[in-house]
Amino acid sequence: MSRPTVILADVDEQYIGALELKFLEELYEKIDLVVITDPGYFQTFFTAPQKAEVLVVSEELYEASLKRHDINHVFVLTEQPSGGTTEDLAVTKIYKYTSIKEVFNEIIGQGGSILAAENAGKHETEVILFYSAAGGSGTTSLAIAFADSVARSYKRVLYYSVGSVPSFQCCLKNGAFLPGEACRIFRDNTSKIYQDIKPYLRNEGFSYLPPFHATPDSLGLKQASYLGFLDAARASRDFDYIVVDAESGIDAFRAAIIQKSNKVVVVTQQDRFSAVKTDYLLRNIDCRDNEKFIFVCNKYSRGAETVQSAQYLVSCYVDNLPGECSPAALEKTDGVQRLAYLFV
Repeated sequence: MSRPTVILADVDEQYIGALELKFLEELYEKIDLVVITDPGYFQTFFTAPQKAEVLVVSEELYEASLKRHDINHVFVLTEQPSGGTTEDLAVTKIYKYTSIKEVFNEIIGQGGSILAAENAGKHETEVILFYSAAGGSGTTSLAIAFADSVARSYKRVLYYSVGSVPSFQCCLKNGAFLPGEACRIFRDNTSKIYQDIKPYLRNEGFSYLPPFHATPDSLGLKQASYLGFLDAARASRDFDYIVVDAESGIDAFRAAIIQKSNKVVVVTQQDRFSAVKTDYLLRNIDCRDNEKFIFVCNKYSRGAETVQSAQYLVSCYVDNLPGECSPAALEKTDGVQRLAYLFV
């Protein structure tokens, strides 16, 4: 089977070079990539009939006559932030001066099932744990916002809460609990735990396992069931990312989750209490791997004093958002998208 062809065309060599590098990093040897920066050659190239899965072209070079070619998806790079579909459903405008990651993800997400499948086949599922040393740090709302933001970048995301008293349903439209028969499947922890639970997953832009209607102890759930489900969901490769939301605390179960995670987002706040609790956490867990452990200051208030710790470096600050906690509102909070860009 021939590889899909992607054509990138823009006279800005620096910009198109960065986009070319992103395609090569993500889809090397999975696509045939054509890059054009000379207007004269662009005109010559399209005098002959061309066939491609995707054409990404600047406004300067775009002509309506390009639609005569056998090109499944045309993306026009615009100088002004007014993207979206045009009157012609085969042409999509993209504001070129967002991040290269965001431009690439939009092309992949809307560029047809062939291109999406090529990109999805390259990566194994990554587990990202959201974890805090101090309760009340907003770990759950931040994990929900992160899952929503990554899903909006056309990634397949599973949000998975491993807390004993879940509260994430208050952030979602559907607050219904997991049915009793699904709870029993989870409790039995068979080798088919993920496949049997999969029909009960819900989706609100990202997939998630609904909350249990009672505490784990009262339902007879064991920590092995939580770990078994995580392992099986990851092995399925149904998702690009599994976002795990864990309660604060230090024990063998959380240590096992940390060990299974590709990345750990340690959520703290700017007050002294959070700094002291996080410092204590670092004395019990080896967080020296800067590639794996990322520290985020949540509920950040720009006018308040920030307590700095010598034990860790904050990579991202997320502004406080009082009131509404819907994924859409949380995802727009300053800092959430920057956090997502660290991963996607």
